[in-house]
Amino acid sequence: MCYTGSGGTPKSTEVNYYENGKIPWLNSGELNKTFIISTTNFITELGMKNSSAKLFPSNIILMAMYGATAGKTSIVSFETTTNQAVCAIIPNDHLLFHYIKFSLDNMYRYLVNLSTGSARDNLSQDKIRDLNTIIPAERTIRDFSNTVIILFNKIKNNHIQNQQLSSLRDWLLPMLMNGQVKIE
Repeated sequence: MCYTGSGGTPKSTEVNYYENGKIPWLNSGELNKTFIISTTNFITELGMKNSSAKLFPSNIILMAMYGATAGKTSIVSFETTTNQAVCAIIPNDHLLFHYIKFSLDNMYRYLVNLSTGSARDNLSQDKIRDLNTIIPAERTIRDFSNTVIILFNKIKNNHIQNQQLSSLRDWLLPMLMNGQVKIE
């Protein structure tokens, strides 16, 4: 029903793997948001080539596998690489995308319990692949998806606009404070 994969971390002491990087790279700590529309972390082609980092497509589900965020899911709206603590979940049928996201969110408590017991909370790709959920009839899934996609797109666009407004505020506020710009 889904393909899964995880990434990797290029050697942090190798400057050429990060400096002037243009490939987005996410870690599990960033999976506290429903939608991920940007990141501040980037790696280079060389960093991706010399690590187990993989480039995942946009509009997929990411799940944190380790630590405090284990079991949290996010939707990433851009192509990205991830570290090894993130599992990419890509439905074979895109019609199931939103349904699977909600199903995984509903399993969060179960996933937290599943990940405990070691020195560090840990979910594996095997545990994630072994999860079972009931899939409704195709027509029901289609109706659900058609309704939810409109709402998800509105929420995603609101996140993008909020980020743009925050950037504008951060650019404009210092100029207002030092008198470069005045409001009439």
